[in-house]
Amino acid sequence: MKAKIFRPCFHPTPKKGWINDPNGFSFYQGHYHLFAQYNPFEPKWGPMHWIHFISPDLVHWKEEGIALKPEHPYELPWGCFSGTAIQDGDQLLLYYTGAQEWAQVQCLASSLDGETFVKYPGNPILDGTSLPAGYSLKDFRDPKIVKQKGRYYLLTGVKKPGLGSSILCFDSPDGIRFSFLSTFYDGVDEVDGCLECPDLLLLDDHHALLSFSPQNKPSHGKGTFQNKQSSVYVYGEVDLPSGWFRPLTPETEFDQGFDFYAPELLKHGDHCYLAAWGANWGRNYPMAKDGYANSLLIREISYQDNRLLQSFVGDLDLWWNDVRTFRDLFTRTRFQLGEFGGSTKRIQFTVESRSDFKITLQGGYVISHEFGSPYLAFKRTNQAYETMLPGQENDDTRYVKAGDYYHYHFDIFIDGYLIETIINHGEFAVTSQYFSKGDNDLVFEGETKITGLTISYLTDCQ
Repeated sequence: MKAKIFRPCFHPTPKKGWINDPNGFSFYQGHYHLFAQYNPFEPKWGPMHWIHFISPDLVHWKEEGIALKPEHPYELPWGCFSGTAIQDGDQLLLYYTGAQEWAQVQCLASSLDGETFVKYPGNPILDGTSLPAGYSLKDFRDPKIVKQKGRYYLLTGVKKPGLGSSILCFDSPDGIRFSFLSTFYDGVDEVDGCLECPDLLLLDDHHALLSFSPQNKPSHGKGTFQNKQSSVYVYGEVDLPSGWFRPLTPETEFDQGFDFYAPELLKHGDHCYLAAWGANWGRNYPMAKDGYANSLLIREISYQDNRLLQSFVGDLDLWWNDVRTFRDLFTRTRFQLGEFGGSTKRIQFTVESRSDFKITLQGGYVISHEFGSPYLAFKRTNQAYETMLPGQENDDTRYVKAGDYYHYHFDIFIDGYLIETIINHGEFAVTSQYFSKGDNDLVFEGETKITGLTISYLTDCQ
């Protein structure tokens, strides 16, 4: 009998059906709102709807049902593709893509209560007549809406007919009537796909983080673009009225793991957050046997010293049943994590080592380092269910170029089948689905010193 697959407790997960990209991450009427691409009929990709989750604290999420469903010719046959949301006066506005067979168009829906969403009768608000020459109407999607000084700016990813893709900027006086403004960001010609899910996080009036998910971007060496679909950010100077963005940093990946895609960014008060899909394309999805597939993840982010730092949301620490700390450990040590509660845990520690070391979680999720190498390796072994498709069996390791250190800090969040690892206080992140055979051990190997070990756990919420 196959091992049980535990649903995540703190990651938004549908009761049934399939989800992928997060959409419409926003704060409205006292709650965080998060939508996602959704097929309610089967636990696999299909005609896209928007599922709706709400939360008071970014930790506990409640499924609210379907916010958008494909029903009009401009959304058929493929559905309501990704987009974003903004509070505008008393309304919550949703901007999304209507996916036709050979064309993609941009659409609008609104709500006055955060529960019922009404589509604009004049949809689509942007179609092929708005595109400049040299772009493909078939790959014109994922609108990001920004309002600044009474004017609305909309960014979309658009593919060129051959290689290459851009993010285009449109502007509007009312959020409905948009005109082409500029090529906001031009992707390199090596990308054989679209710059999906563009987002813009304004840090001040003149600087921003631009994020997007380039399809089929080739690797530039070990530890870079290890998935067929990746997600990056670029820090730069911005002037929205002119539609101008000047990159000041290279494209940098958010996460070096197996399962992270399509992040969406939110600034609320003094805090900034991201929501992302805790999966990726071209995989097996073992939880589908239980009638649902995949989850979203939430992190807090900040930009300091030309580096994006990520952490788990602060309120998470309020909800553990127990927290145990341990004195310094040396050489090989094994913990039976089954003694520390259920399938949701947070493990924090620092490794000091001048030799090779290896850390094994859940019976086969292995983090290792060869002394003198700049890379940490994350490898999935001994799983109850195969996560890679036939022909991908050797694609089982991801690398993080974290530097030639002998001192690493790890913050590991295990929630059901999801394992998120934050390294060196937010400098690097690795997200992976992992399907344990039931082994809950934590094993340290190598001539190491383990300091600050803390294990927090939650009794199963299944």
